[in-house]
Amino acid sequence: MKITGGIFKGRPLASPKGKGTRPTSAKLRESIFALCADRIEGARFLDLFAGSGAMGLEALSRGARHATFVENRMAALHVIRRNITTLSVRERATVLRADARIALKRSEKHRARFDIIVADPPYENREVTVAILSFLDNSSLLAGAGCFFLETDIAPGSLPPLRTLLRNKERRSGRTLLFLFRRPENRRFPPTTHREDRVLPGTSS
Repeated sequence: MKITGGIFKGRPLASPKGKGTRPTSAKLRESIFALCADRIEGARFLDLFAGSGAMGLEALSRGARHATFVENRMAALHVIRRNITTLSVRERATVLRADARIALKRSEKHRARFDIIVADPPYENREVTVAILSFLDNSSLLAGAGCFFLETDIAPGSLPPLRTLLRNKERRSGRTLLFLFRRPENRRFPPTTHREDRVLPGTSS
């Protein structure tokens, strides 16, 4: 696996061994960064289910200010840290060992904001995919005019209804569907459960 663009273009990345990781193809990574080219410079980037960290590292290569990597498997975390060290970007990277849903709750509690969020949840756990999309739809984590990319095999008609995010684009690559959701600038959040009290399915408060 190699970085496909930016100052680290062509640099190789280590990947976790085994079948626990499903790397995003170079073609799909290029599609993602083409779609958010207007937002990447200086962006705060969140890489959920980070695996090797390729998405966040690609973002840093292309001009993002900072990337946060969320992963809960130790083998993958070791690889992410190694790739960060190899590219000498430790001062621009944060690595969190956590379930993605818990990481989102904690980040919201600390009033974090991200300009671009990417999530590639396990296909076999659709509840997690739906929970993350619903949470971000009702959360201020994604900044105004921000982009949320979701890789999944869930058909568009099976996605939950949205209130603040707009489904802007979709691409298919084999079994994978890539959705781009955008948050309109100055979008207000509708009345809902107080965000600090909300619990995502599969987590505890």
